[in-house]
Amino acid sequence: MKKELEQQKSRDVVDMNRRTGLTKITALAAALMSHGRVFVPGAVGLAGSVMRSSALANSCVLSPDGRTGPFYTALNLVRSDLREDKTGVILDLELTIRNSACSPVVGAAVAVWSCDSRGMYSEYPNVNPDVPGYTQVPLGQVPPEAPHYPEQDLTQHFLRGVQVTDALGCARFRILYPSWYATRTPHVHVKVYPGATVGDTASYTGQLYFPEAINSVVLSNPLYTGRTVSRDTMNNTDRHYVAMGGLQNELQLSSVPTGFQSSKRLVIPV
Repeated sequence: MKKELEQQKSRDVVDMNRRTGLTKITALAAALMSHGRVFVPGAVGLAGSVMRSSALANSCVLSPDGRTGPFYTALNLVRSDLREDKTGVILDLELTIRNSACSPVVGAAVAVWSCDSRGMYSEYPNVNPDVPGYTQVPLGQVPPEAPHYPEQDLTQHFLRGVQVTDALGCARFRILYPSWYATRTPHVHVKVYPGATVGDTASYTGQLYFPEAINSVVLSNPLYTGRTVSRDTMNNTDRHYVAMGGLQNELQLSSVPTGFQSSKRLVIPV
């Protein structure tokens, strides 16, 4: 048992620079505290995050919709740790689901999926993340739904999973900070199924983003570098971010010893 605990502890603490990366991220978090974008755990940071929350974030206005994208799979794989054998900067994500009356949505299935530190999605090992997959619309125009790509390897499931919301409407995941892929800034996909079963009618489909300053630091980590081309899309040039409520969908991050943690309220039409 002791050996297993030590192995898990070793796995949870990502070697991120492999050693200076976490130091850089922690320093950045401290530097940005005064700007209200990143909050280091502690009474001052947590109080500041509440004080700086916008009226929109504190109201029960419906969260902006997003697109499903070509890499979604209706996989009813219930688990909270989605990393499997992938390495990268750990992100502990808590999603709180509310309806327009601000009541918790209890017993809903929340599906999360994202790419890894190389820009790759599980089940699609033959898709090159450095090459655009489809024609882009003009910046500012709402992108149409991308056609679904047929799955290529159904034995892969990393960074995909489902949690059912608890009595507070919360679902919690341990994932990795996603990388970029051609024409897209880092983001995490979310679907919410009020009927508690993946495959029912989804009442919400969205994409969650990260502050660009944090993207720049994380993506300079050796676990994220070494691609065949340079990153081609930032938040302000990502068509989905610009046209579909990107800033409202940004996550506020707290630095922790393992990486980052974040929480987000999603208000859905039920």
